[in-house]
Amino acid sequence: MNDGSGKIKWAGIFGICFLLSVIIQQTVLRASSTLTPSNTGQFYLIFAFWSLALLPFFATMILNVRGYVYLAEKYNRGILKLGAWLFSIAAVMMYMAILVSVFQYGTHLDMQLTNAVIGLIMLPYVGGLITTGLCAYSLKNDLGNIVFWPVGVGIIVLLEAIVVFFQLIIQGTDATPFAAWYVWVPVYESLLVIANTILFFRAARD
Repeated sequence: MNDGSGKIKWAGIFGICFLLSVIIQQTVLRASSTLTPSNTGQFYLIFAFWSLALLPFFATMILNVRGYVYLAEKYNRGILKLGAWLFSIAAVMMYMAILVSVFQYGTHLDMQLTNAVIGLIMLPYVGGLITTGLCAYSLKNDLGNIVFWPVGVGIIVLLEAIVVFFQLIIQGTDATPFAAWYVWVPVYESLLVIANTILFFRAARD
């Protein structure tokens, strides 16, 4: 099959793997949150667990979103590829920034610069979630109303981002807690991946 349907199906499979990684991530984070490191060695051990817990989370999410790259090639929709690459790059940056933030917090280093960087990364990260979901609408004539699954998630994330944006302006706080909530409680990522997976399995049948 030369139309990329096999790759699209694998993107859907990675979506299922992502949901499993969320369970692992939440289990590890909750278990480690009850631990209070008494020395540097114990902190490094906990940090290693956090790093390993987040790695499959981001990796499988990126591999799932790459399904839009294959859909873009199959249906000639360049905007899908742009949204997928934007989110993938932002996800890698978010993973690295979160790890640096956790490390600095545990070693009592100054986190001001890292928090500012995370705040900046949130723009393409959340923007990628929104763009990836909304751009799926371009496939409506090809795949039908099933595209409204990811489109709906994109709209929800967009509305949430607008509300939080104005809250940040009014309260004058940084975006770090907002960013941490997205990663530590990945509700929107999970909803988007579920919607993506439904869409990809449908597209793979064509």
